[in-house]
Amino acid sequence: MLREALHPYPDRLLIATKVGQVQPRPGAWVLVGGPALLRHQYEMSLRRLGVGRSDLLYLHRMDPDVPFADQIGTMKELKNEGKIAHVGLSEAAVEQIEAARAIVDVAAVQNI
Repeated sequence: MLREALHPYPDRLLIATKVGQVQPRPGAWVLVGGPALLRHQYEMSLRRLGVGRSDLLYLHRMDPDVPFADQIGTMKELKNEGKIAHVGLSEAAVEQIEAARAIVDVAAVQNI
């Protein structure tokens, strides 16, 4: 929908997207924190947006079944590869923010 409405994107537009959850059916959300799944989700988001990178990528939710360092490590790899400019966390506790900051710079936190 964003691509249809805004592409080609103006230079001043900051594009942020999220990874870490899937919706297999309406009303049902499943956490997916495996590095390969996070990377795949992000690559598909780039494809849908029609861009090669985004300005800000949020880890939407932390998957308790996957080591946190692996999830944040994937975000760091994407940043090091130049695929994202900044890393963000969504619905993160203070301890998670601090743990993430030990691995990569965290530019944004979105908590409700």
